[in-house]
Amino acid sequence: MLCFSIGPEAEPSSRFRVFQLREPLRAEGVDVDVRPLAGERYFEMGYGLRRVPPAVRGPWVASHFMARLPRRARDLAAARRYDLLLVQKETFPLGLEGLVPRLGLRLVYDFDDAVHLPAPALAEGQGRALRRVAEAVMRRERGLPALLSHCSLVIAGNRILADWARPHSGGRVAVVPTVVDADAYAPVTPRRAGPFTVGWFGAPDGVGYLAPLRPVFQALARRYDFRLRVHGAHFDCPGVRVESVSWKRYRDVAREAADIAAFDVGIMPLPDTPRAAGKCALKAIQYMACGIPVVASPVGVNGDVIGDAGILARDPSEWSHALGRLLADPDLRGRLGERGRARVEHSYSVRAVAPRLAWLLREAARPAALPPATRTRSRGLPLASR
Repeated sequence: MLCFSIGPEAEPSSRFRVFQLREPLRAEGVDVDVRPLAGERYFEMGYGLRRVPPAVRGPWVASHFMARLPRRARDLAAARRYDLLLVQKETFPLGLEGLVPRLGLRLVYDFDDAVHLPAPALAEGQGRALRRVAEAVMRRERGLPALLSHCSLVIAGNRILADWARPHSGGRVAVVPTVVDADAYAPVTPRRAGPFTVGWFGAPDGVGYLAPLRPVFQALARRYDFRLRVHGAHFDCPGVRVESVSWKRYRDVAREAADIAAFDVGIMPLPDTPRAAGKCALKAIQYMACGIPVVASPVGVNGDVIGDAGILARDPSEWSHALGRLLADPDLRGRLGERGRARVEHSYSVRAVAPRLAWLLREAARPAALPPATRTRSRGLPLASR
């Protein structure tokens, strides 16, 4: 199988949805080759790892995407040598999705975010400029429905995304959650004495979700000995001990898990918007894999994923009550943490989903799974024919 990923291995979505599954899929008899769309330098600028002057940034971004046009066209031609093409979270630049039926490709689309909706204006500076250029070139609002109509299968990260995809794909949709390698996450023992750590783990463009909770953190700081650790971006909260850790490029899962395991409570606030509802609760899953209790907004599938392993909080009063309970009660943290770890092992681990994902890909490669416009041009080869 050939996979077009949205980014290199260090890009979080590509790492969790594609790269970490290569070896488990190979063990199930499915070989995966990956060709990223965005290069390392584009990724580094988007996540703030590389700073360039504004006068240079715009032309460089434009040239970067223009260089991808002939490359993706060549990739599409090369895809005819594979039994299946999986496209992860991208659309083809400037309408190239029209080549899919002409080339007779067996196509699978995978997405774990509401990429069909406008992105929130959380990113600043370089991140916002990069996003504008990318969205203009990729034309998702028109290209994505057209692309899904050519798919043998659409793999959605949650039921909300699946519901949106069904009418565009003829109902050929399966839900496969975003998962973690649970073996790399060691469950923690609840700390019984402070200072405690309330932690948020994410990317720079998501730190704005913490802003409405500033009064909650400030009130808690007057009652409890705790620190707020923001991992992945800078965050200010006067009156609260905040430790901001710059976003890291993780190449070792164990190091990422160790950073999360330093939390006593993991938080995942989200606004109640359609875009936020499309998220797949990866933060919560990572917290739970470490045996850390979760407090999250009841948005999208957060409640489905967390279940009885955390507390859902709708407003500042509920956030204050939930965090206060957990900071004061190590036994409660321990119980919720154990439940969360069990949920991850059962439903949100690589080991749990890899066999089913391999089966879905084999089924998608069968000629009978192809949309009618593509089926007549197909070679009719099974996925594991080589």
